[in-house]
Amino acid sequence: MLQRYKTLFLRFLKDKWFMLAVSVTAVLAYSFFVFNFSPNVEDLSFDLYYGSNNLLVSAGRFGTVILDKVLNIYAFRPMIMPFLGIMTLVATAILWCCQFKKISGDSLSRFTYVIFACFFIAAPLLNEVLIYTNQSFSIPLCFFLVTVSIILIDEWQESRANMYWAIAALTLVLAIYESFVAVFISGLMCCFLVRRLYGTAHSKRIVWNRLWLTLEALVLAIAFRYIVGALLKNYMQPILPGYSEYTTSYINWHDRPFLEALHTFFSTVWLNYFIAGAYYLPIAIFDGALIAAFVCGLVLAIRRKSKLIAVLFAVIILTNFAMPVFLGQSMLYRACQVFGFFAAFVLMILAQSVSTMRWRKARIGAAALILLLLFYQINDMNKWFFVNNLRYNEDVRNFTKIGNDLRDNYEAKPVVFVGLYRYTDSVMRYVGVLADSNIGRWLCEKTDYIPESTKKKKYVMQSCKLLEGTFSSWGVVTKGLDFDYAYDPNYFVFEFLRGLGFECMEGGDYLKEAQEAAISMPMFPNRGYILDTGPFLVVNFGM
Repeated sequence: MLQRYKTLFLRFLKDKWFMLAVSVTAVLAYSFFVFNFSPNVEDLSFDLYYGSNNLLVSAGRFGTVILDKVLNIYAFRPMIMPFLGIMTLVATAILWCCQFKKISGDSLSRFTYVIFACFFIAAPLLNEVLIYTNQSFSIPLCFFLVTVSIILIDEWQESRANMYWAIAALTLVLAIYESFVAVFISGLMCCFLVRRLYGTAHSKRIVWNRLWLTLEALVLAIAFRYIVGALLKNYMQPILPGYSEYTTSYINWHDRPFLEALHTFFSTVWLNYFIAGAYYLPIAIFDGALIAAFVCGLVLAIRRKSKLIAVLFAVIILTNFAMPVFLGQSMLYRACQVFGFFAAFVLMILAQSVSTMRWRKARIGAAALILLLLFYQINDMNKWFFVNNLRYNEDVRNFTKIGNDLRDNYEAKPVVFVGLYRYTDSVMRYVGVLADSNIGRWLCEKTDYIPESTKKKKYVMQSCKLLEGTFSSWGVVTKGLDFDYAYDPNYFVFEFLRGLGFECMEGGDYLKEAQEAAISMPMFPNRGYILDTGPFLVVNFGM
């Protein structure tokens, strides 16, 4: 098996036009990201997540902790991990092309492989999670391991050891990011569909046998993930043993009436996965891929007179919503890795249809439209990394001013940061939807998802969620977490200040008093945003 895939892999590497397209895509989409380090709240908190505090172990996400112990790269985030991550994405795209070529023979054109690889590398919504630099290698590695596990299961007859390695790979993936279950299922169904459309279809017995082996591997991987996680929690004794309850708090079916939970599910999915397509390009691409998959499934099923094709397309479409169904609400965009893979696969099917068109002008025109969409997607990826850099620079300016004000004007005392910071227009003009724009007015007038209080604000909605994990927002907000703090609630802020050269005394014990005092205070950056209460200092970001 390894020799066969090695031969296919080298063949793609030697294909100069394929590699040129893949390389240009990777460079245009990620070069700014690789060479412009823009830390987020989790990027300067090594000890909390990977060190002696073992917060990730508490959450059951011990996979990256293991990687850190083995590779020792998570403490050296600038450039190293983003570069490794992009190289891993490229390798994963090529490996998927090898798998598709192996199961389809020579049925697919070079253009088809190029479209899949390029759209996958610049997958929509990857920017939402890669901006957390500590995930910039872990997430691509999960894609790679999922691909490897599917290949190993596909080749199980050659060696029983393949199944063991597949289960081990899946266990590590689930211990890094649970949402990759959807990628695994979608990838498996895509393999069945490619084989049915372009290759030699297996007998029903082989298909059912492979499905059973896949289910067995997935169940065992989930079981091992929980067993190993429980053992590590017991051995490493994380500071927040109850933090795992926070990670499961996203499951909306708990502790509420079924109809209410069902309404939340449909309303959040409709808002974040469909309406958001009006102002956020990755969701627009996803919605377009849903429509294209439905049409392709219908047309190909009728043309081939095959119900199985229709069923496979339906399962691939529904897999995108598997995790939201489990949670009872839409997932955060950074956990929607399956969306990008799904869109790349659907565009691959479209590209193959385009390459077989009889009319040359129609073929050229359709190919040009697909390539134009790829350019839009690459441009959008690069844009969000640039905006994240703008956000970081604003954070640096904010906390440099605060650090100087605290050092120059106040005695050294415990400090408490409270409130919610609102970024300036230099960032918000990219992220926010203006209330007086056409889309903003439509959102306010034609939907019920915008609260009346929000309609009066300048921005009524945010597209990319990159501001949710920043020093000036998440790091300063000292409320909302459903567990007791075992560390200072402004932990991330103090870490950032230390990185800028400022030392502040932590004042988490005064949190409630600080929140009460901040109600009547001016907010940053207005005069009086710092208050000396006597025993501690309050910094108000906007109560």
